[in-house]
Amino acid sequence: MNTPVKRNAPGITNPLLAWSVVTVLLLIRASAAEPAAAATQSPEAKAKEEKAAKLLELFQSDSSITNSLGMILVHLPGGFRVAQYEVTQGDYQSVMGENPSRFPGARRPVEHVTWNQAKSFCERLTQKDSDAGRIPPGYRYALPTEAQWDEYVGDARLQDAITSHLGDRRSTENVGGLPPNQHGLYDTRGNVWEWSSSPIARGASWRSHEDFLDVSFRFVGEPDRPFDDIGFRVVLQAPASTR
Repeated sequence: MNTPVKRNAPGITNPLLAWSVVTVLLLIRASAAEPAAAATQSPEAKAKEEKAAKLLELFQSDSSITNSLGMILVHLPGGFRVAQYEVTQGDYQSVMGENPSRFPGARRPVEHVTWNQAKSFCERLTQKDSDAGRIPPGYRYALPTEAQWDEYVGDARLQDAITSHLGDRRSTENVGGLPPNQHGLYDTRGNVWEWSSSPIARGASWRSHEDFLDVSFRFVGEPDRPFDDIGFRVVLQAPASTR
């Protein structure tokens, strides 16, 4: 009985070598196909990538930006952006669907809002702008740290603050009615105290006088207790990897 003869590929006498040649040919073929696959990317996908790249470039610059609520967010040297104005009642109503304020007015700062409600506003606004593609992935709105507040209060003066320093006031006023500080931010002192990322408020309010007006004064509040002279301002934080 004849024994079958095992034949290799023509011109190749070593089976291992034959397998290596086939593997190399397959890799070459796959590599050649990659540019073709990239070339078939849809115009919609390409436009989406370009838009995301431009958005990230803008947010990594020092330019001011405007969000979905019309808030102007100013870039500070500390590497974060902060809202030009305190959160208004109109802003709060748009995001939360309610207005807890004691002194109604769309352009007045929201007040009588708890620290937890202020945090919830930041979380919902982050989700809103993320879903709309208005902020890059990883960016988020938050209450400022005290260190951030100390930076953005800047050179704000009592003469440009809504307080009871020169006589008793009865309520808040519209935001932005007095001159800004050197950063272009309004009401960093007065109008309403501003919640920080801990239940501590800074900056004094329409009701404040005497020692309460000192820029270093810290009002320690309770997370679930509202006050009709405490509101807040948001900052926009970049992901830790890009700071």
